[in-house]
Formats: sequence, C-alpha cells, structure tokens
Amino acid sequence: MTDRLSRTPIDAALTDAALTDAVRMMSHA
Repeated sequence: MTDRLSRTPIDAALTDAALTDAVRMMSHA
C-alpha cells in the first residue's frame, strides 16, 4: 500500500473494494 500516492483515486477505490471483499469472504468462511 506504499504506492497509494502514485495511484489514481479510481485505482485506490478498486483496490480498497477488492480488499474489503476479500476480508468479507474470509470472515464468512
């Protein structure tokens, strides 16, 4: 996550959404 400043807000939003989905999947597993 050290490259957050070099990414566009869209890239950051997509990555955050993917991480959130992954955490949700693991928590329900």
